[in-house]
Amino acid sequence: MNYLKLKADDNYEIAKISEQSKRFDVAVSRYYYYLYQNIILYNKINDVEIQEVPISLHERNGLHERTLNGFLDYIIQNIEMDFEHFQILGKLLKLRLCRNKSDYSNDDRISEKSDFNRIFKRHFTEVEDTLRIIKII
Repeated sequence: MNYLKLKADDNYEIAKISEQSKRFDVAVSRYYYYLYQNIILYNKINDVEIQEVPISLHERNGLHERTLNGFLDYIIQNIEMDFEHFQILGKLLKLRLCRNKSDYSNDDRISEKSDFNRIFKRHFTEVEDTLRIIKII
């Protein structure tokens, strides 16, 4: 049983519910984790090299970035696709920043559907579609 895939699918379902109920910051976080957990699973299956996990908690903040960068490096070297799709996958790092802000910012909140779509959802959809094309999710 692959629990990480189940967790990713659960995050996707919760994201849809959160979006429908206008809890956009929660939706950002759950949609991001849906992608991230699928990428972790892909990295494990394909033995994608990720930089060593740091010892200090402060340095651990870069784990997502290292995981995503390792994935992107692997994809660039091993998967044939249009340049446009490579550019779209680069948006994973933007989605990570959106997720950080949605989870931790005390100064802002996404309260409008139009802002949610502009800031996050359109980029998420492009990345998700590209990951489907290359059979990552």
